Amino acid sequence: MAPAVLTFLHSHDFAGKTVAPFMTNGGWQGYVIQGYVKSLSRRESRQKKP
Repeated sequence: MAPAVLTFLHSHDFAGKTVAPFMTNGGWQGYVIQGYVKSLSRRESRQKKP
């Protein structure tokens, strides 16, 4: 995941909000989703498979 995205995720409070990650590149999708879930581990995460 891009460092700028990680900084954004760690710098904002997403409590009570739904975060819907998306990718514009076909590669490494599984790792991107895992990164989002790990970064937002204190929040509820729901994964929807394409």
